[in-house]
Amino acid sequence: MRFNPEKCTFGVRAGMFFGFYLTERGIESNPNKCKAFVELPTPDDKKSIQTLNGMLTSLSRFV
Repeated sequence: MRFNPEKCTFGVRAGMFFGFYLTERGIESNPNKCKAFVELPTPDDKKSIQTLNGMLTSLSRFV
C-alpha cells in the first residue's frame, strides 16, 4: 500500500473516511446522510419504500 502525502492529513480530531465520520469517540454516521433521511418525503409507492429501506440499512449500525 502506498500513501499519497498530498492527500494525507495527520493530527486531526475528526474526518470523513469511506462515507463514515471518524472522531475520537469512534465511527459515527455521516450527518449529510442523516439529513437526507430526515428530509425524505413519506413513501407512497414501491420504489420509494425500497429507497427508504436502503437508506435505513446503510444507517442501521448507528440506530
